[in-house]
Amino acid sequence: MSLPEINLKDFYCEQPFTSLELHLDSKAYVCCPTWIKTDVGNFKEEDIGKLWNSEIAKDIRKTIIDGSYSHCNKDLCPHIQGHLLKKHFELDGELRDIIGKKQTEMSSMPRSVMFTFDPSCNLACPSCRSEKLSYTIDSDELTKTNQVIEKITLELFRNPLEKVNLNITGSGDPFAALAFRSFLEKIDGSIYPNLRFDFQTNGLLLTPRMWERMHKIHKNINSILVSIDAASKETYAKVRKGGDWNTLIENMKFLSQLRFDQKKIIHLQVNFIVQQSNYREMASFVKMFKEIKVDRIYFSLISDWGVMSVEIFKKEAIWESHHPDHNHFLNVLADPIFEFSVLGNVEPFRKTALLIYSNWSISKRTSSLIFYKIPAN
Repeated sequence: MSLPEINLKDFYCEQPFTSLELHLDSKAYVCCPTWIKTDVGNFKEEDIGKLWNSEIAKDIRKTIIDGSYSHCNKDLCPHIQGHLLKKHFELDGELRDIIGKKQTEMSSMPRSVMFTFDPSCNLACPSCRSEKLSYTIDSDELTKTNQVIEKITLELFRNPLEKVNLNITGSGDPFAALAFRSFLEKIDGSIYPNLRFDFQTNGLLLTPRMWERMHKIHKNINSILVSIDAASKETYAKVRKGGDWNTLIENMKFLSQLRFDQKKIIHLQVNFIVQQSNYREMASFVKMFKEIKVDRIYFSLISDWGVMSVEIFKKEAIWESHHPDHNHFLNVLADPIFEFSVLGNVEPFRKTALLIYSNWSISKRTSSLIFYKIPAN
C-alpha cells in the first residue's frame, strides 16, 4: 500500500551525515539498505574515510539537503513515516552548521559505525533466517571476520580520542558471534575514552556473567536495544524460534537494574517487530515494559528480508488494507497506551486508527481490548 506523500522540505535526516553500516556482502551504506538501497563502496577493499566521502555518499547527502530524498524508500523508512526527522534549528550545532552550508563532504569520520558483517545468532527467527548460523572457532569465516574487525578498528582509531559509536550488531547477535564477543571482551575502553558501544541483541546471552566479561568497556556502553517481538511465552516461541522466555525476562530485569538502579547504561530500549503473528500483544508489550522499566518501547513493521515466501510475508503484512485482520489491527492501535511508545513506520496506521475510533470508548473483556462506538447525540 502506498502511503500519502510527506513533504520533506526543511526536514533533515541525520543518518547519511553521521552513520555508516558495514554489511555481510562487504558493502557499506549510510543508512539501512532497506531504506536506502544504494551502497557507497566496498569496506574490505577501500579505506573507511574514502567510502565516507565517496561521490555516491555525497549525492545521498545532497538529496537530504534539497528535500528530495530521492535515494530513500519513503514508505518504509520509520524516521520519515514516524515524523522523526528534524527541522534545521533542532539539529545539534555541528550538524546544523554542516547542513546550513549545504556541505556534503564530511571533515571527520562517521560518528556511528554499525557492524553487520557477521550473521552468527543463537536464534532462527522466521523473519530473518531458516536456521541458526554461527561461525565456529576453526572456520575460515571467523578468521576473515577477525581480520575485518582489525582493519576497521585500525582505521577508526588512528586517533584514540576519536569520538565514535560502534553499533553491534544488525546482522545477528553480538554475544552469539565469536568474533564480536572476543572483540568486546578484549578491547580496553580506557584507551579510547570517547568510544561508545550501542548493542542490538535478542538479550538471551547478555547475562550477568557476560556483563562481567566485558568489564573493560563498562564505562563505554551507551545503549542496549533488545528485540523481543512478543508479550507471552507462546508467541515468543513462534517469532523468536529457539529462545527461552524465562531467561529473557530474567535478563531484562537485570538490564533494567543496570540502567535505573546502578546507572551503568545510558539508554535501554525494547523493540517489537509488528506482524500478524504478534500484533494482538502490542498493548500488553507496552504494559509489560512499563513495569520492568525501560527508556523506550519501539515498534516497527516487519520487513521482507527475502527469507519468507511471498505467501507467508503477505500473511504477516497486517498493515496492508486488504489483509483480513487489518481492521482489527487498527482497532488495537487505537488504544491510548501507545502514546507512551515510539511507533516508527507504524505511526501512519496509528493516526488512521485514531481517526476511525476517535468517538469510541474502551472496555476490557478478559485480556483483550474491545472498542464500542458511542452513539451520536
